[in-house]
Amino acid sequence: MSLPFLFKYPSFTTHGLTFPFTRRATHTIDGSTRTPLLDLPGVPAAQMAFGLRKLRGAYTGYALDLRRTVGGVTVEVYVFFNPDGRVGLDSRVEAKSGTYTGINTLGEFCKSTDGFVTKFYDQSGNGKTLTQTTAANQPKLVSNGFLLEGVAFDGSASYMVSNYKHESGTDDFTYLAVSKYHASASSGTAYGIMNDLNNYNKGVEVHVLGDVYRFQIDGDTNDMATTIEARTTTKDLVIASYDPAASSNEQRIRINESVTQQDCTENILATQREVFAVGCRRVPSPVQGFWYGDINEVITWETALTTAQAEAVEEDIMDFHGIT
Repeated sequence: MSLPFLFKYPSFTTHGLTFPFTRRATHTIDGSTRTPLLDLPGVPAAQMAFGLRKLRGAYTGYALDLRRTVGGVTVEVYVFFNPDGRVGLDSRVEAKSGTYTGINTLGEFCKSTDGFVTKFYDQSGNGKTLTQTTAANQPKLVSNGFLLEGVAFDGSASYMVSNYKHESGTDDFTYLAVSKYHASASSGTAYGIMNDLNNYNKGVEVHVLGDVYRFQIDGDTNDMATTIEARTTTKDLVIASYDPAASSNEQRIRINESVTQQDCTENILATQREVFAVGCRRVPSPVQGFWYGDINEVITWETALTTAQAEAVEEDIMDFHGIT
């Protein structure tokens, strides 16, 4: 029996006045409705948004592209969100390349085989897709016909790259990921969740080293370690931001509502940053520090979220994914 879905809408305060968040456009999830995350009042427009659920009500495109190779024959399909606003085995598929004549659902397409993600579509409306054209580097979503908890990165080769660089007139930003760690790291291995580092380590990255989350700006110059370990039994919500206009604590990372922050005077200009990548520590070559775990959502903003905005985002995501 499907239980009713309850969601508490927070409030936000501005100029000394407090306003309740109210519902906007909704979509169906598990027989009930909720406002998509990026439609919540007070949440700014995203620069990029990728997810295995619908994040923006106005988005009507594909969720992702998926590849299946059986007996040397490769077929790639477009995957839609299902009626509940998620990617599921009941999601409708359409052939993108190759020939497929079976029942047009993700489950029937994959049957007992594996399915690999070749493209993750940007729901922000800005067309900043994540792609991976090399089969050996593609993360997996379906394994032996079973839908995985998230897009699974193997820790050795899989990653995805966007066609986006942080190029706003200001240097502030926020990078968000919903992820789950698959295994403990060796003491000297760093596992990258997301980054825009160039070959000279200029830029930004969020990774796990020795099981602990770290947030770097300008390579090792502002390497901020948290005391929070990446969990293998449940998902984590990571929100990393930089606000050069702040008088202190310009560099902040929030993990499951726990905040680590420090002063940072670095200005990471667009000319110093590479394309945004997920599942590794650095792009371009040599790609390194591959993420070993799942990723369910990635969102970026070309602004530093305020505390109220970050808390609104946290409440929605942690409630939806059951993160505590």
